[in-house]
Amino acid sequence: MVQSVNRIPIFVDGRGSLGRTPFLSQTDLLVSHELKMLSDKKLRLELNVLNVFNQKTARHIFDTVNRPRRRSSAMNLQHTDLSQGYDYNALLDASPDAANARDPRYLMDDLFNPGLQARVAAKFVF
Repeated sequence: MVQSVNRIPIFVDGRGSLGRTPFLSQTDLLVSHELKMLSDKKLRLELNVLNVFNQKTARHIFDTVNRPRRRSSAMNLQHTDLSQGYDYNALLDASPDAANARDPRYLMDDLFNPGLQARVAAKFVF
């Protein structure tokens, strides 16, 4: 995807051109135990562990070729006949940022599955 000067993202290589992110899997664990108290009252203790094996799988790949928040690195299509096609790399090189218009994060893993998390709970059941 390339940002234009109008702040419109353009899928220059088509949707899905980056492929797919890795298969996401996660193992969770819930352990609970009830203790009998006076008469019919109980105390329930719980341990809930999410992502037990701490799998930090990438969930997104950075997909913007140029720097998204800088208008000086955006592609200008004002004088381009879109019916004839265009070279987006040449248009980026013609931007005010020129060679610095490309974002170094392009094609890098961006968002990840959260790591190990645990919660402890105590419930009084009456």
